[in-house]
Amino acid sequence: VYEEPGQGILVYDKKPESATKCVKIGGGIIGVANSKYSSGAWKWRTAITGDGVTADELTTGRIKGGNSYWDLDSGAFYLRDGSIFMTDSNGNRVYINATNGFQIYDKNGSIIAGTVLVGSTSMFRCNMVGTSSTNYITTGTTTSNHPGASFVNGSTEYCTIEAVHAKDSPTASSTDGVGISACGYGFLAVNRYYRQTWLTTPYYAGYMSHPDEQLYMKSGNSNAGGSAYVKLQENSNNYVYLDSSRADIGSSDTARILAPKFAIGTSPSSGGTYGYTGSTQFIGCITNNGNNWTWGTINVVNGIITGMSSITGN
Repeated sequence: VYEEPGQGILVYDKKPESATKCVKIGGGIIGVANSKYSSGAWKWRTAITGDGVTADELTTGRIKGGNSYWDLDSGAFYLRDGSIFMTDSNGNRVYINATNGFQIYDKNGSIIAGTVLVGSTSMFRCNMVGTSSTNYITTGTTTSNHPGASFVNGSTEYCTIEAVHAKDSPTASSTDGVGISACGYGFLAVNRYYRQTWLTTPYYAGYMSHPDEQLYMKSGNSNAGGSAYVKLQENSNNYVYLDSSRADIGSSDTARILAPKFAIGTSPSSGGTYGYTGSTQFIGCITNNGNNWTWGTINVVNGIITGMSSITGN
């Protein structure tokens, strides 16, 4: 044990000239060293000062404070009513606690990802998920900031699902259905308020404009009124229309029905008028007191005569 002017009290494991370990007690400092620099000065690995404890290495089983501890033997890290907080140079913050789990906030204090507890239910929130910055799905809102989701591959938003609102709904901004578009061009709109499904070719951007080629189905007793019907059309002149009172085939050219047998009636299986397809013989007329006959064959397709031949004989 030595007292050295300007140094304080120094405790060596051997005489100073051959010592390998040293403890220093000086003005406001306790230092511990077990090696020296090439200059011969001691390398203080652990120091206790008024600013705190500086240590290059700690060997311990458990660090404990109050009801919280870090057990280095088992790896358990326990915080009672506490949180883990991290931040970066951009102001983004990460919180981990027992109340909400894991959350990430931006510099403005808005949550951008993480778990949120709603009652006893945990939800995961994230603006987008994916495998890369060019292959992802937005959540909650589309890339156009509408309620829904966008599927993005590279620079192409190849599929968008949006919540839609019926303009006739008395509830302002209510979600009444869903619209789906391919690369920004709507092709399917389904609405519960109108009880309708509208399927079109992806011709126009959005869901409000519809090309000529479309399939429209509507159920009765909808909030918007009107009867149920189904319409399949190529354009406004060429279509098939069905409702409870009629079945129409509209065409600006030729409407054809091709079938081995064609029936007209409310119940073809139990009766009605059938359009015959085939060939049959006929008698045209009988003259000369029954001595002269005209007969032949007619060809019929779905009740329509497509050709005939006649023979006059005795």
